[in-house]
Amino acid sequence: MAHSTSQRKASTSQVDKGRKSRDKCGDCGAVVNKDDKGIQCELCELWFHASCQNILESQYQALVEDSKNDSPVLHWFCCYCNRSAVKILNGLMRMQQQIDDLQQEVQASGSRLNDIEAGKFTNNMSSAVGEIASKKVMESSQAVCRDVLDMEKRRMNAIIFGLSESGSGDPEIRKSHDAEAITELLGKLNINTIRPTHLFRIGAVKERPQGSLVKPRPLKLVFQSEWEKQEVISKFIDFKKAKSNYVAELSIGHDKTKWEQEEYNKLKSELTARLDRGEQDLVIRDLKKVSRFRRQQSQ
Repeated sequence: MAHSTSQRKASTSQVDKGRKSRDKCGDCGAVVNKDDKGIQCELCELWFHASCQNILESQYQALVEDSKNDSPVLHWFCCYCNRSAVKILNGLMRMQQQIDDLQQEVQASGSRLNDIEAGKFTNNMSSAVGEIASKKVMESSQAVCRDVLDMEKRRMNAIIFGLSESGSGDPEIRKSHDAEAITELLGKLNINTIRPTHLFRIGAVKERPQGSLVKPRPLKLVFQSEWEKQEVISKFIDFKKAKSNYVAELSIGHDKTKWEQEEYNKLKSELTARLDRGEQDLVIRDLKKVSRFRRQQSQ
């Protein structure tokens, strides 16, 4: 739910009760003052100036008026969380579609049960068929729910590939090396106020006989908010576009679920095939499709 800053004291939401008196804008970093037009993201719970998020006056007033209702119907997510919100909603829609499909399958099974009950099979066998169909619906629903919850759990994570890893056999030395490497990388990106709350390598340690690592394992970074994660990824991409040698061998990405990774691999195969056929300026968009992007014309 969105609240105007003028209503903070009067608001009874749990978010507002715990908010600090000098919340800073998640975009510009300046304090969102009492007289400013401020709005709070429902996912990351950060406050923003409406102008920093390019919210029109009419949109802002609509959110303020709706927040006065006991059961608001309008919801607002900042631009950094909006992508995750879309993924979660898409996951829920996918779950509902699978449930609908399975319910149709169960109904079809019911018709077949009528034939079975006509005498071809015993009552116990008929009951067993019905239980199997119901179990299939339940298992499929639970699987999609797990996917959606997994997306939510990973939305504040980023993964860095290619970052040098210590060859020491001491886990504490390896952890210290990774922490120093991340601090140095964030410094190069001119990020001084954001630090991951946790970081760890993905996969088991593989060593050559002499003790040096075959190749660095991916490093997962966990941040306090999705805005922090997105800020680091954006700065990294900008730095890499500048063709800095420091990050030439590195790459960074979102922490994908198993389903997202499978979808990404399919799109990546399509992208490779189309590039091999001579198509140009292609990019994977939001794990949905491969499409062309427009190059900005030089002035």
